[in-house]
Amino acid sequence: MYTHNSTTYFRYFLLHEGVLDFAGGNVVHISAGVSAMMSAIIVGKRTGFGTTSSHPHNMVISLIGTDHISYIQTYIHMCTKVRS
Repeated sequence: MYTHNSTTYFRYFLLHEGVLDFAGGNVVHISAGVSAMMSAIIVGKRTGFGTTSSHPHNMVISLIGTDHISYIQTYIHMCTKVRS
C-alpha cells in the first residue's frame, strides 16, 4: 500500500537531486531544523538581548554539562563500532 505524505515526497525530491540518504537522516535533520526555526520565530527575541550581558550562571556547571555530552557521544560512538 502506497501512502503519499510530505516525508515520502521530500525523500524522492532529494533522490532526484542526486542525494543518497541511506538511513533517512536528511529528512530527520531538515525537519528538526525547520521546527527549531519556527519555534524560535514563535517565541521571539530574548528580553534585554543586546542591551544586557548574558553570561553563564555558573561556569563549572556549564563545563560539567559539556563534558557529559562529550563523554556520552564518545561512548555511543564506541558502542556502535563494537556492534557493527
